[in-house]
Amino acid sequence: MMPMNDYPPEQWQQVLETNLVGTFNVVQAALPHVVRPGGIMLHVSSYLGRHGLENYGAYCVSKFGIEGMAQILAEEHRQEGIISCAIDPGMVQTEMLCAAMGTDDVSEHHTPEQAANAFVQILQEITLEDSGRPINLWNESLASAE
Repeated sequence: MMPMNDYPPEQWQQVLETNLVGTFNVVQAALPHVVRPGGIMLHVSSYLGRHGLENYGAYCVSKFGIEGMAQILAEEHRQEGIISCAIDPGMVQTEMLCAAMGTDDVSEHHTPEQAANAFVQILQEITLEDSGRPINLWNESLASAE
């Protein structure tokens, strides 16, 4: 976490390679196998994929890219009945969250298991009308059940 003008270019590239290029590579590999109609592609984004936050430059940019990618895929494949959405899982008990918060105690946030269950709930309820829109894992009617 640092201002963009201090960001080492190699670190910037690594974050974008992991988050954005990695997502693109998975999409290209998976798309031919997505069942049509009714196929679903959920892309893990973040609140920071829609709201820039100082000192989180590469992470925010990569998640903004995932949001855009999900929208583009939704438009490109809507006629085939394929759903594409960016999902904001919120604050989940991970090492990354601990590092960002500067503490090891993240117990007040959702567990990875709770997040996984919410993803499954979305998979059961999502429709083509949802395609292209960002979904917050915890504040949507789609994900109301924990």
